[in-house]
Parts: sequence; C-alpha cells; structure tokens
Amino acid sequence: MMMAVSLRCVGIGVDMQGDFEALLAKHQGDFSGAGRQVQGFFGATAKRGGAYDRYSVAVANKYGGGKTTPRNCKLLQKVLTELIRISDKGSALVAVTEAMIPRSLLEALVCPLGAGAPKD
Repeated sequence: MMMAVSLRCVGIGVDMQGDFEALLAKHQGDFSGAGRQVQGFFGATAKRGGAYDRYSVAVANKYGGGKTTPRNCKLLQKVLTELIRISDKGSALVAVTEAMIPRSLLEALVCPLGAGAPKD
C-alpha cells in the first residue's frame, strides 16, 4: 500500500521515495513479518489472482483513488520521516498501520459475512 501511495505521490510532484526506502530499510524485519502474517491469513499459498492478490489490489485502490493530493502526500511524508527517526521498533508501525487500515477493513474486504479467510 505504501509503495503504491509513494508512487502516486511522486507522480504529482511530491517525491518521498527516499523516505519510503529509508523506512523500509530501518523496519525491514517488521514489514517482512507483517507481510507473512497477512499472507498467512489468506493461506500458505498466495496464488496470482487469488485472495491475497485481490486484497492487495483493493487496499492499493482504496488508498489511492482520489485521495492522492499534494497535501496528503506531504502529510504521509512527515509520518514516514517520524517513523524513520524514532527507535520504537514495531509498535509505532502498528499504530500507524491501524490508523490507516483498521482491522475492520481487512475483514470487510475478505470476510464480508464473517466466514473467515477466503481460500485461493
């Protein structure tokens, strides 16, 4: 999601690629662990075109569709800068993530009837 937003921001003149790459470098383990957890939610295999792909596209579309403005991009850049600066290993990332993508969104996208994780 952050990569998609970062690229959209670059497209409208707010270049946060350096901040985005620095954040990834600093918190690589946290992002990798989170990625494994989300993929695990969708099952051991993340087939192309499967539930995980559909979820990734839905999240990227939700956070890019019409919301990419210079003001929002600069705000996100400030958040990235702060996350790079702090030494609080994972909990700050969790707080930002939960503020941006509440668990209810994940559940609504993949479990509209509360039936659990979809199968590929």
